[in-house]
Amino acid sequence: METIQRGYYVEMHYDMRTLDGFELGSTRDSNPLAFIPGMMETDPPGLGHRILGQSLDFSGSIVLEPQDAFGDALPIEQSVGVVDRSDFPPDFPLEPGMIFEVAVEGRGYVPGMILDIQGDEVRLKYGHPLAGQTIIFEVEIVEARMATEEDIEILKERYAAPQA
Repeated sequence: METIQRGYYVEMHYDMRTLDGFELGSTRDSNPLAFIPGMMETDPPGLGHRILGQSLDFSGSIVLEPQDAFGDALPIEQSVGVVDRSDFPPDFPLEPGMIFEVAVEGRGYVPGMILDIQGDEVRLKYGHPLAGQTIIFEVEIVEARMATEEDIEILKERYAAPQA
């Protein structure tokens, strides 16, 4: 049986949910996720790692523990902070629930979410909102084959960071 290896072009659909069944997202009504294991990461990285070694027509569940999904949750004393509204650009549309990257001294950039805004104080939760949770992916491989140079160029263009 042929299996997915590093350097393969993989397209797959998935449904993502928490251990208690809360649906987090799906690709079923859009384009499948396309990537090349060993050349580009999936989000979360553990998903791409677990695709390696699967059959070319794999369909089934992949369960990611927190360390393989979005990481362990930070202790509460490290995960909540208050910053001044003036720390954001004047036209930045602050709203509770908004997720963005925050520069944290000694940690680099980490995901942050606005919990609430009171006057000039913005209360943030640091770390990925799904940190500490086991995530289940129901996966269906649509296509898996050795990647071509054209595949690599198309995916580089598709996932290139926007130019500022």
